Order: sequence, then structure tokens, then C-alpha cells
Amino acid sequence: MEGRKGAGVAVRGPAGGTVLEISARDVLAAHRRIAGRIWPTPLMPADIGGGRPVHLKLECWQRTGSFKVRGAMNAMSLLDGEGRRRGVIAVSAGNHAQGVALAAAEAGTSALIVMPENASRVKVEAVRALGAEVRLVGRDYDEAELALPTVQAETGRALVHPFADPAVVAGQGTVGLEIALERPTVRQVVIPVGGGGLAVGSAIALKALLPGVRVYGVQTEASAPVVASYRAGGTCASPTVRRSPTASGATRRTRWWRCALRTSTVSSRSRRRRWPARCASSSASSASSRRVRAPRRSPRSGRACCLRTSRRRP
Repeated sequence: MEGRKGAGVAVRGPAGGTVLEISARDVLAAHRRIAGRIWPTPLMPADIGGGRPVHLKLECWQRTGSFKVRGAMNAMSLLDGEGRRRGVIAVSAGNHAQGVALAAAEAGTSALIVMPENASRVKVEAVRALGAEVRLVGRDYDEAELALPTVQAETGRALVHPFADPAVVAGQGTVGLEIALERPTVRQVVIPVGGGGLAVGSAIALKALLPGVRVYGVQTEASAPVVASYRAGGTCASPTVRRSPTASGATRRTRWWRCALRTSTVSSRSRRRRWPARCASSSASSASSRRVRAPRRSPRSGRACCLRTSRRRP
């Protein structure tokens, strides 16, 4: 947390992944800190069948078009004078890059974004339009991420990590906080899991305010490293991953880290073995309802895997 003031969280890195100790108070503090700088997005009813009420949290209407700006704004507000003088650095294929660029511009500091060469040209230009410097490194996101420490050492900038940063996770958690405040009767919440910042931060806020709520983190079966990591007891690549390009052109790789949320368990439903869990389509991301059912999907599209919070320890 170099260059930060009053972070109020502890970060430690034992074998097996980075552990972030974050409380609901951190999320609430982030909510107050970024109020007026981000847009509270609505929960809109969606008719996806099944006869159950479902609402979608429209973070696509957020500034820069993504929830990523929440974490970036919170992290930027915790920079001290020295951190602002040095500027910040981040690695991203697009959404986090735009969030950091906007937050840095409003904070009056400079931002350097390391992006892969195959990043969307539209997003690269959007980051530059927000005033950030872009350095294209590596063929894909994995290579750009590996080059980040070298570039950071050369520039001496403060790092704003896209998910392994407690300030960023607390900022992303304001999504869950807004859901809990707007719909206190919600029974289940479905959240997409990539790096894990949104899912973990939101789960912490939701479980603190609504202890009875069930939170499901979802990944497609074609790329489910979180499920594979929990089964193996440590970070590993998913055996079902197909090395196909993501929307931004980067390949997906294991990016999960363990956190201090002690109530997480993982389960999935596969073709070879049934696991006791309800699954949901990843297209129903950020949706909340009383019950979530997995829609029928073609064999090629794959099925979804669930990271579920409960009262049991993993």
C-alpha cells in the first residue's frame, strides 16, 4: 500500500495467493468517499423466464461503461501527496484502464496504462482521450501483466491493481452495497467472477447487511479457473480452459486470489459429475432474484459454474 493514506486494511501474501482482509466498513467508507464521483446505477426488472422476479444491475450505464471506475476512484482518493506526485500505473485490456485514466485525470495526477498489443483499438484510444499514457506491451494480457513490475520499477509509479488491491475491491463492493440498500428483500445475487474484485467486495457488503442472502459467483464451464483452484486447494489453471480470445482479444488465465472472506465454497455442475449446487448463466451477471435456475444451453456454449457464499468454511 505504498503511497496510500489511511487504507485501513491489511495485505499479506502467503503461499497460495494474496490474502486481502477487507470488512464491510471498508466498503461503506469507499461508498462515502466516491459519492458524487460515480453514478448509482439502477436495478432494472428483466424478463428472462422461469416465473421468478429478476433484476439486473446496469453497470453498463456507469461512467466509462463499467463498474471498474468505482475501484479506481476509491484507490485514487487514498493516494497521498507523494503518490500523486509520482503518478499511477495499471495494467488492463480496457475497462480498468479507462477507470484509472478518468480517476487520475480528476485527481490531478498522471496515469500510465500498460495494455497488450491486441487490446481493442477503441479502448486504447478511449484511454488516451482521458489523458493517460498508454504503453503497449506483450501479445496478450498475460504478457502485459508479466511486464508490469519491470515498467513500474522503471517509472516509480504507484500501482493500482485491477483486483488484488484492497482499495479497489472495497470500491467494487459498492455495487453490492447499492443492491442491498435498494432491495433489502433480495434472496439471491449472481455476480460474474473474473479477477474476483467485484464478487468479493460485493459479497462482503451483501452478507454484512443481509446475512440471509446467497451470493453466487459464476464462470462459464469453458473458463472456470476459480472452481479448479478451490478443488486443488491452491491457484491453478482450469483444465477446461479453451485458449480462445476474450472480448478484448486477450487470453484468459488464472487470476484468482484467496481473500479473507471466510464463507466461500465452490461447486459446479459438469457433464461427468453432478455437484450439489444451483448454477446460473453468466449472461445473468449482477442479477438478483429469489431463486436462480440455469437455462438450457447448447453443448458448445458450455454451462456455468458457481462460487457460492454460505455459512460453512471452505
